[in-house]
Amino acid sequence: MILVLYYVKMLSVNIYLEGLLWVVGAGVVAGVLVYLQHRFLSSELRAQHNDVTGAFFEIIGVLYAVMLAFIVIAVWDTMNEAEDNSYKEANALVEVYWVGHHAPEPQRARIEALSRQYANTVVDDEWPQMAAREAVSPNGYQLLDDLRAEVEGLKSTDQVTSRRYQETADKLKQVVDARGTRLASVEGGVNPVLWFALIGGAVLFVAFAYLFGVPGRLAHATMVVTVTMMVVMLLYAVYQLEFPFSRATAVGPDGMRFALERFAQIGGGGSLTPSR
Repeated sequence: MILVLYYVKMLSVNIYLEGLLWVVGAGVVAGVLVYLQHRFLSSELRAQHNDVTGAFFEIIGVLYAVMLAFIVIAVWDTMNEAEDNSYKEANALVEVYWVGHHAPEPQRARIEALSRQYANTVVDDEWPQMAAREAVSPNGYQLLDDLRAEVEGLKSTDQVTSRRYQETADKLKQVVDARGTRLASVEGGVNPVLWFALIGGAVLFVAFAYLFGVPGRLAHATMVVTVTMMVVMLLYAVYQLEFPFSRATAVGPDGMRFALERFAQIGGGGSLTPSR
């Protein structure tokens, strides 16, 4: 079964198929262990302690369920926040491009060009680096610094131009803030101590299910297999949601792709030829 799951992982199969294999595989192993337990150990001996076993099983189950539910909700919220933040960054960049598109030359051309280059850098360079959880190139920040310098060139005593400068500066700050949030969430994940608690708690929870003295082999197997499959399914969900930009449920650069489409609709394109 381990070899099957390894080859499935190497083939990059659908997340649902991979999860199904993990859950079913764990259920098969649990069922085999129940069969061996009933074959070599007396259920009557275990039945004498069902009251104590049931009390401990309930306590461990409640504690583990609370911890697991908390972590599942936390990683799910982190994933949603990462996706929302990626669109906030892209939308703010579109606003920078829009205002820059109506700015006087030479700022107009360079704001357009730098905005396009930044969006392409995020999609083509940074997103693969984030997916691999590698250090992100500082080129993005350099482009934002250059963009800020061009926006500073919009300062003017003219009321209309000054208003455009302030609008662009505000939106550019939103891009910088959203970028910082995005990069900070790349290495989030579940703390190793929590993973230790999750896996250790799962082992204890499932192990106590084996201690019940259930006379019928099928009834006991159904109980243990159900508990095992449920726990493995939730652990698999935590694993896939752990890193917002990695694994099968990763947030993609759809926001920045949308920004590039909006740039094309707005028009222009600009140039990075020296303006001075």
